[in-house]
Amino acid sequence: MKSILIIALAFVLLVPTTVFAFEYNSGDDFFITYGQCEKNVNADTEMVRIMFSKVLNERFDDQSEFGICNILKDSRFEYTSSDSVGILTTKIKDGSTKNIRFFNDGDNTNNSIPIVLSKDWSVGDPMHSAKYTGIKEKVIGNQLISVYDFEIINYEEIDGGISEETTKVQYHVNSGFLISFYYKMSMGMEPLGVGGSMSNKLEAIDISQEIICGKGTVEKNGKCIVDNNYRSTSQTSSKGGGCLIATATYGSEMSSQVQQLRELRDNQLLSTTSGTNFMNTFNSFYYSFSPVIADYERENPVFKEMVKVAITPMITSLSLMEHAESESEVLGIGISLIVLNIAMYVGVPVLAVMRIRR
Repeated sequence: MKSILIIALAFVLLVPTTVFAFEYNSGDDFFITYGQCEKNVNADTEMVRIMFSKVLNERFDDQSEFGICNILKDSRFEYTSSDSVGILTTKIKDGSTKNIRFFNDGDNTNNSIPIVLSKDWSVGDPMHSAKYTGIKEKVIGNQLISVYDFEIINYEEIDGGISEETTKVQYHVNSGFLISFYYKMSMGMEPLGVGGSMSNKLEAIDISQEIICGKGTVEKNGKCIVDNNYRSTSQTSSKGGGCLIATATYGSEMSSQVQQLRELRDNQLLSTTSGTNFMNTFNSFYYSFSPVIADYERENPVFKEMVKVAITPMITSLSLMEHAESESEVLGIGISLIVLNIAMYVGVPVLAVMRIRR
């Protein structure tokens, strides 16, 4: 009942799905530190060099919509809190501190690059006009992290020439913070036979450790492994253990989905004899595999999204149990939900396959 009857993941693509917005997973100890902006200008003539240098400074150093260097370089940002408007941080630079809010509404006024991903962004979608190219791994400090990678290349014809602009952006998979920004523009003027290029690169140089093991797992040699002692304790608890997979999937024990499952378990199932018997049997089965799956979700964001897509329809259907107030109602609605989920996760894919074969 804890979310985690992960039924038929193999059929997940055949089940109607919901688009999920990006979920920020920044703990109270989260921080990120950025290095210098690495600027480079190459030009055939001094005039072109001066022109490119001016553009670089105006775009990235000044107090402008492009002022990434001005905001981030040589600074450490410590997570403070978040709300519907954005993420509040404490900026530390040269011994001074300042509160900085990074907005997460995805506003792209004047082509500015967001410092954090928009809360409405979903895995696979473009980031404004930049194409999503997948999840990649990147070494920051002494640890390997996962990043969402985006890239865009634009060409523009100008009087007597052409320009090429390349932008590459990477965001931290867990926190949504900008990890790497690279911009390059090359230009050639055919009548004059001159050209040049300018580039700017900014990267995070340190980030808080990501080894955060959930209930049912413990850290060992830099990895989360199954805690066998936790399984035996969870199974004998009167309230059952934690919703491991749901917590890993939705990012927090306080998420609405996990709270829903906990309340259904405590208020409906454990208040009846048949529900208690079901939970005892279910716990014995559930805790034999859930810590491993939850740990793998934390290591593999793609798998996490697959699990989310797979279990969300089931969690939605379980809300029907809120109407069960007696032993017979718990038993009747419970059996109906089992049939409903079997039909949804097994029946629908089978019918789809049969139609395709016809």
